[in-house]
Amino acid sequence: MLSVVKNTESLAKLGRTAIRKAGLGALVIAVVLGFAAPGWAQSLTGTWIGTDNTTQVTISHQGNTLRVAGWGGPKNPELRGTGLLTGGPKVFRGTWENRKGEWSGKGTQTITLIDANTIYTVFEGFVYYRGNKTPVRGAGYARRKVAVAAVDPIAGIWNDRQERFGDSKWRFTPAGHGRYHAEQIGLGNAHGTATFSGNQLRIDWSTRSHSGTYFYTLDASGRFASGTNVVRTGAPGNYRASMRKQ
Repeated sequence: MLSVVKNTESLAKLGRTAIRKAGLGALVIAVVLGFAAPGWAQSLTGTWIGTDNTTQVTISHQGNTLRVAGWGGPKNPELRGTGLLTGGPKVFRGTWENRKGEWSGKGTQTITLIDANTIYTVFEGFVYYRGNKTPVRGAGYARRKVAVAAVDPIAGIWNDRQERFGDSKWRFTPAGHGRYHAEQIGLGNAHGTATFSGNQLRIDWSTRSHSGTYFYTLDASGRFASGTNVVRTGAPGNYRASMRKQ
């Protein structure tokens, strides 16, 4: 559930029981986690998570209207709710409704934008259960759910050691489709192109006086590679080499 500060002075005993058992107060916050800001139309669509990582909502942004669908999270999966909001640029207002079995709730809310990935909402309304009507109020934060980007296995700086030429570093910059711009730091300051497939890394390189190709095999950790530097011009030969990612 979201972190909720309830106005306990305004809640009757039945109201406190209703919120505790049905979790309606938490989803009130869940279904109002949205706002309409013209400049952010694309970035608002997606999933938002309550600060305790149990309640989440899905936001659909169309023009200046924001539609929200939420649920109570793994601990309260039967709780469902919706919200409809408009406004901006910093403060937004709308309505909420939710339901779980014989419990239901509805009311209004105000949302304040904290930053691009954080919002704060204050809600109020009523919870209904078997003819009883109980006032509810609360507030909470939510953050945008951001997908974790996959770590590029090659991009970055690697420490390189060669049998004949000594130590240097290689910087690999992604160029798309398993290809990288390769830049050597030290020794001959070579430049070239690297390709990576499976666990095989190839670096075609050249300097003003030398050229060649590294053939590397990455180990299971993905951070160490060993192989051969095949020098074609300048000092022809096959030289053992290894690299370790910083």
